[in-house]
Amino acid sequence: MRCLIVLALVAASCLFACVEEDPAPLYMDLDYQVRCIDCEPRTPDDDPHEIEAIDGEGNFTIDCNATRRGGDRLVSFSALYRDPEREDDNFSISVVQANLDSGDPGGSCRLGVTEGDNRYEGKCTAGDPTTEEPCQIELEEEDGIVSGSLLCDNVPNLSSTLITRYVVEPGSSDPVEFEVHGCSGL
Repeated sequence: MRCLIVLALVAASCLFACVEEDPAPLYMDLDYQVRCIDCEPRTPDDDPHEIEAIDGEGNFTIDCNATRRGGDRLVSFSALYRDPEREDDNFSISVVQANLDSGDPGGSCRLGVTEGDNRYEGKCTAGDPTTEEPCQIELEEEDGIVSGSLLCDNVPNLSSTLITRYVVEPGSSDPVEFEVHGCSGL
C-alpha cells in the first residue's frame, strides 16, 4: 500500500510538471522614423526602423514591465538595436512610466529615441503635442498585450534643446502604431 501511495505521488508530480507553461516571449511590433519635418536648419531624416522582434534575437533587446502606483498600472517598455559592426547605426525607443489605467499617460511619462549619438526625449500628453509635452501617447492593455499609438512633435535633443525632431510613422507625419507582448507585471 505504501508503494502505491509513493507511486501515485510521483506520477502526480510528473503530470503537474508537464502542465506548467513558460511565460510568453517578450515581443514588440513598431515601425518609426525620426524626421526633420519643419526643423531649421533642414537636415535629412534618419533611417526608418522596423521593429518586429523577440527579446534577444536579431541584435534586439526588448524590455517591458508594469508596476502599480496607487490604483494605477504604470508601464515602461523599450527596444534597443545594437549593430555588431557599426555603433553609429545603433538605435532605441522607450516609453517610461505611462499610465495604463487612465486616458492621461501621467506626469511621470517620458518618451525617448536614440539615433547613434543623438538622444531625443520629451514628456507625454494625451492631447495635442505642445512645447512642454511634445509626445502624444495613447495606450491600452487587453489580454496582456499593450498597444496604442505615439507621436512626437518637435521633441528636443538632450544635448541641444534647439535641435528638435518628429517621431512618426516612416515617411509620414502620422502617429506610430505599436504592440508589445509579454510584459511582466500585467
